[in-house]
Amino acid sequence: MKLLMIADRQSIGATSQMIINQHIKGVTCSLVIDSNFVKKNFQKNSYDLVIVNSERPELIGNGFKISLAFTGILNDNQLKELETITKDYYFKNLIPELLVGNNVIFINNHTSDFFSVLISGLKKLIADKAISKNEGQMILEREREGNQLLINGVSIPHVTIPNTSDNYRILAIVPKEKPILNNENVYLLLIVLVGQMQIDKSSIFSYLFHLLKNKNYQSIIDLRNRKDVIKLLTDI
Repeated sequence: MKLLMIADRQSIGATSQMIINQHIKGVTCSLVIDSNFVKKNFQKNSYDLVIVNSERPELIGNGFKISLAFTGILNDNQLKELETITKDYYFKNLIPELLVGNNVIFINNHTSDFFSVLISGLKKLIADKAISKNEGQMILEREREGNQLLINGVSIPHVTIPNTSDNYRILAIVPKEKPILNNENVYLLLIVLVGQMQIDKSSIFSYLFHLLKNKNYQSIIDLRNRKDVIKLLTDI
């Protein structure tokens, strides 16, 4: 991810740049001091996010969508805030890439039994070659062990896949009749598979938790197509 920092002081800006590049994984921060030069030469897709390090951010950042403005050297709280911003941006852009093809299915079930619905969905995903039979079995076994994550009507069966991949994979099952889990209706089963080599296995769950916990319930209930599912999971 490419991050641009516009600063009005070279020394302070360079120190903050070093902190960002050392502590936020997957982010490369570039520093510029001349905001007028940036405005003339800035290309829309050159950077993913723009931050401002200035006493007058409303002037130096004029014309840009600013993700974070701060003064002085970036402190620990600001660093954590920026890390959250970059991760939200990453997952917001990753999820539409993952929810393609047979990774989103709608099933015409006639039961409210959660495990019956999960099994039906897994069978279809296996038949569609979206997951392997072994992966389906791992997901089912983990759920039966009681390792269930349920957030505001969205069930998130999840498992770490023992392979050499560091990828995230996401699949969505939207049932016609809503199953019940822990006395709560389930409107979406969101399956998350994390490659064993992924260093940061928890960030995607933090993203989903903070995204879904305060969601308008109606947006979760009314999932009619793939576009609705993607909007639910990316509309921060």
